[in-house]
Amino acid sequence: MVMRVNKNTSASIFQAELLKTIRSEFEHNLSQQIYMSTKSWEAVVKAKEETIKIINVSASKVTAESTGMELAQTILAVSAQLTVLPTHAAIDTIKKEIGKEF
Repeated sequence: MVMRVNKNTSASIFQAELLKTIRSEFEHNLSQQIYMSTKSWEAVVKAKEETIKIINVSASKVTAESTGMELAQTILAVSAQLTVLPTHAAIDTIKKEIGKEF
């Protein structure tokens, strides 16, 4: 997502755009919860919340004058320190659930 969203802005605008994109995608997929278990849906919600946290923590590490590109680099650096990305954990949970069904 960091690569998809335009980084030719200030860090604060880039942060807002990332958060807007996450919330929009989540709302778009909200109906999908009826097709999965509570555990899987909770993993999706947790991934969304943790991703927002990564963005906000990264934004707190850059200055008010920083560019979107600098924030993008910080987000990638913070993400690289994680053992498992939140989205990967959610995907793994969903795949395990689907694997049990088929």
